[in-house]
Amino acid sequence: MFPALSSPIAAVRPQSSNATPKPNGTWSFGKIDDRPVIMFMSCANWTNIDWKYVDECASGNRGKQLLVEAGRKTKAIKPKISFVPTIIFNEKYSDRIQNQALYGDFVKLIENHYNKNNEHKSE
Repeated sequence: MFPALSSPIAAVRPQSSNATPKPNGTWSFGKIDDRPVIMFMSCANWTNIDWKYVDECASGNRGKQLLVEAGRKTKAIKPKISFVPTIIFNEKYSDRIQNQALYGDFVKLIENHYNKNNEHKSE
């Protein structure tokens, strides 16, 4: 289970060159909306991933390549995506999983799917 994040940035100082501190303890990244960046920084901090590498990937060529690849995969999904977010496991769409993700316990769904797909690895 994932713990709730009580602090938006949990004492993480961003490595982005255009990041500036704001009076409320968060960071401004220029003209973009700060909230997703703050969530990503908090997640990186919680999982002990150096934000510098995430920032470099997201703003560099590798990040652009990954975005193009994700776009191609999204466009290739059958049936075509008509709703965001659309939840897909193992490159297969299921109405049951989609409804469970939207109206049920999403974290439990992820945990169950992960455990089911990794049972053979622990044996």
